[in-house]
Amino acid sequence: IAVCAALLVGETLLLRIFAPSIAPRVTQIRQEDLGRVLRGWDANQLGEQRALRDDLAARQRALDGAHGLVTGKTAEVNCQLTGGDGCLSGEGPVYRIKLGELGAATAAVTTAARQRDAAQARLDAFDQSRETRRTHFRDQQAATVDAADDLLIREKAFWRLTVADRSVLLWRVVLTLLLLGIDLGPLMFKRTLEQTELRRRERLLQWRGETADEVDAQQIAQTARRRGELAETLAEDAAGRYGLYVRRRDEIGTSLRVAADLADADVGQEQIRIDRDSRVRDLRIRYRVPDPAPPQDPAEPTSRTDRLDRTDRLDRTDRGAPP
Repeated sequence: IAVCAALLVGETLLLRIFAPSIAPRVTQIRQEDLGRVLRGWDANQLGEQRALRDDLAARQRALDGAHGLVTGKTAEVNCQLTGGDGCLSGEGPVYRIKLGELGAATAAVTTAARQRDAAQARLDAFDQSRETRRTHFRDQQAATVDAADDLLIREKAFWRLTVADRSVLLWRVVLTLLLLGIDLGPLMFKRTLEQTELRRRERLLQWRGETADEVDAQQIAQTARRRGELAETLAEDAAGRYGLYVRRRDEIGTSLRVAADLADADVGQEQIRIDRDSRVRDLRIRYRVPDPAPPQDPAEPTSRTDRLDRTDRLDRTDRGAPP
């Protein structure tokens, strides 16, 4: 950036210093640009003039052809009128046909002559106004070229002056190097100071401070990462223990529900048995069906009288009578 700035500033100063010598070159370049533009305009005008001349020549050839046709048709009409080789004399049908063709040929001559005259008039008007138009165009382009006093045209003129004059080239190189030295001198001086022992020590201390800060930052970052890993491990362990607790709680709840269901089933079966026994007893009482004989007990009386007494007591008991 410093080199580019030095070159730009130096080039601007050189253009100001050599401005009197550059001015004639600028005028020469403007004249060359104007001449190049005028040569292009002249080439364009020559093309238009050539096109107009070709059109005039074509119109002239058409007029000559029309005149030849009129001459031929006139001879044919005269042949038919006066008689000749292969012609019938008199104003017959053939004569009238030839006379009509002669009239058409005469009209074609008139049209061709009018077109030829118009083409000639266009060519004459173009030739007469050419210089006027060229002068007007030259004035416009001269004003445009004179207004173009920019850095590019002055740089082009300065380059031509440098190529033509070796002394200008020498001064240009010397001044450019001088300006570069002035612009780059502080930077080079500062760069030289960077190599001193004091500056090296300062950079070393600065590097140590930056290194210590970087090491502390790395340690803090490593501690934070370790804490994060431990936190993740603790969270995973806590989640595992909580899951085990939930599974055990669910197992205990399931066991309690199964035990309660089994107890309810036993109670239901006992209620069914009691209800069944109650219904059997009611049916026996209603229909006076004796109970089935219990197993023989040695202490129980075996005589018929004892059995009848026992049956009678049971009947009275079932009927609600006192024993």
